[in-house]
Amino acid sequence: MTPEELESRLLSCLRTIEDLLYCEEQGVSPESFVTAEPDHAGIFRYIQTHSREHSGLLPTDEDLKSLFDFERSGKGDLPTYVRKAREEELGRRARVILLQEIERLDEKPEDAIAGIVASLAQLKTGTRRRVSYLDRDAPERLVVFDENARIAKAGGIIGIPTGLRSFDAQLLGFKKGELVIVMGSTGVGKSWMLMKMAVTAYEANKKVLIISPELTNHEQALRFDTMLAGERRMQLSNSGQGTGQRDRKLYEAWLDTLSQRSDFICIDSSDTGKSLSYEDVWRYALEFKPDLCLVDGLHLLTTTTPGLQGWEMLKQGSMFLKTLAQQEGIVILCATQAQRGAAAETTNPPGLSQVSYGFATVEAADRVISLARNKGDELGRKYSVPKLRAGKEIVEWRNLYWNVDIGEVREEDNVPEDY
Repeated sequence: MTPEELESRLLSCLRTIEDLLYCEEQGVSPESFVTAEPDHAGIFRYIQTHSREHSGLLPTDEDLKSLFDFERSGKGDLPTYVRKAREEELGRRARVILLQEIERLDEKPEDAIAGIVASLAQLKTGTRRRVSYLDRDAPERLVVFDENARIAKAGGIIGIPTGLRSFDAQLLGFKKGELVIVMGSTGVGKSWMLMKMAVTAYEANKKVLIISPELTNHEQALRFDTMLAGERRMQLSNSGQGTGQRDRKLYEAWLDTLSQRSDFICIDSSDTGKSLSYEDVWRYALEFKPDLCLVDGLHLLTTTTPGLQGWEMLKQGSMFLKTLAQQEGIVILCATQAQRGAAAETTNPPGLSQVSYGFATVEAADRVISLARNKGDELGRKYSVPKLRAGKEIVEWRNLYWNVDIGEVREEDNVPEDY
């Protein structure tokens, strides 16, 4: 079957608004058609417009014949035609990407290959529109309700455990599609907080991917050892590991135990040889398919979109990551900076207005966790949750015991009000 015949048969199957909606749900658009005589893209666009302007009624055979000289054939297998048409479109768009980058292979092959991979990864995510009917699909919500009720009755956590009592006590684990941001001043421990949440998820048998634009894989590995050991009520000193000043046999046994799994992946800048980008995050997420994806330094990522200011890049990047979380059904957890002025306010976690580069950074977030030091207490941190789309916001700060050198991070009761 030629592309012209395939497109003609697909268009001929569009008899009702349900047929048209099915096509749109599967990602069919005017760009899916290439035949110029007759203008199949124009025909599809006209069918869409007509249905919107005439309460769901599609144009008649006579309309299409007089306007486009198009004659419908008989009713056919619409799902098959849609699938084949989308495959043809995907192949065409992939070839365009390859042709655009082919000249760069001679000049900068590594950049060209990275661009090709990132573009093809994003192209793959657009092969189907994700549309829900809040009325027609309503019975599906009962399945989710029953599953959540079962988990709650068993004393479990709905979603991925967070490691913070404030969430887990409300059964508010991280849920698929969420973008979570941890903010705080330089050196407060945002990366450690991410690792705490990561090992909590890991212990719940979740797959974790951490994108590390600043720390190396080895540095993250030592933190992983420390925090996971603390989670298991063991003690591995982060500083001791780094200097080789601890029991080698004990450490060897620990590492051998860890090697039995392959569920915690770390990517640093050495994988690309240059600054990591938002597009890289998408590519790695598609490759490794984690349950939880950590970005240890949202403000350190770049983008392939030229000419953006700092706040524009972060706003676009945050929306980019939110879309990734929703499309791939994963949780994305990011660390970002608070404004420099917030560093002086060590007594309270910074508010949303103090996030670096402005509020645009957190607009897309489902949860924002704000972290600060405890006055005069090196082993203390406190946090608040100034933004929480589901559940009760945690406006008053909560106290954390913070001995990260041995991986002991736990939530304590709040200190007195006059602290």
